[in-house]
Amino acid sequence: MARDHEPDLVAGSGELRVVSANRFEFTLIGEPENPAYVFEQMRRQKADRYDGLSRFRLVLEDNDGTEYAGGWTVPSFRTGDGAWTFEGETESFMGGGRSELTPKGSTEVRFLIPTKHHAAHLLADFVTTPRDRLPPEPRFRPRGDGPDRHLQV
Repeated sequence: MARDHEPDLVAGSGELRVVSANRFEFTLIGEPENPAYVFEQMRRQKADRYDGLSRFRLVLEDNDGTEYAGGWTVPSFRTGDGAWTFEGETESFMGGGRSELTPKGSTEVRFLIPTKHHAAHLLADFVTTPRDRLPPEPRFRPRGDGPDRHLQV
């Protein structure tokens, strides 16, 4: 957890909890290598609480070593004998972890469309996720020779 291109504040173990489709909560327990640096960064973030660039990037790693981007966060923390506890919220969770700068760049956009919206009916042909109390999964089948393709959302 740190700002872009800055040393991590802390690394440790913890959990990410799904609260809703766009809200996650985390708990991270670890021992900072440099407690004075952590205090300074947390002080700076608190002083600039309305500056989006003052947030910290949360990077998660599973047991297999796969990294995930946990979005931007403003954590709270408690010190302890050795281990510290960091807690907070984030609005995103996706693959990719620490992204490197690329000449092309990229953007990921996620739209939460209400089921009664007309766009939901148009996009339903592309969704293959199992759905409670709805008709069987639709499939998108391109014309021409070749294997069937589908998009899972």
